[in-house]
Amino acid sequence: MIIGIFLMVTFFTASLVLIYLSIKSKKEMERKKNECTEIAKGTVETIRKIGDSENNDNYYPTFAFFDGNCIVQEESKIGYSKGVWKKGDLVQIRFNANKTSDFWVESDSIPAWVWLISIGIGFAAIGALGILLCYFTTKY
Repeated sequence: MIIGIFLMVTFFTASLVLIYLSIKSKKEMERKKNECTEIAKGTVETIRKIGDSENNDNYYPTFAFFDGNCIVQEESKIGYSKGVWKKGDLVQIRFNANKTSDFWVESDSIPAWVWLISIGIGFAAIGALGILLCYFTTKY
């Protein structure tokens, strides 16, 4: 019973954190779409690996693009899984003309906030199932 309550609280807390992060991520993406109006073709120059094992590694690509005045090289603030980007990949970049470090890469992938909210809802469902199990095991 105590373990069930602990798991239920843990899953609900995790779901709230994930839903909060998804809302924050979505707002940041909307901000970037509004402020990053310039378009440039770019390439992946380098990829930096951060992590302690094959399963926990994140890969941070450095993108190079021409902003109209000079070539800009900026490392992504988003870590990707292995194989998403390769050196030399061509990308389309949208950037803020006033601050070239504020950019995003157009891609066909699903935005991070969609994954976060999906996992958060899943955790909330597991937490709700935990509530039902606790209720029925104590009642009957």
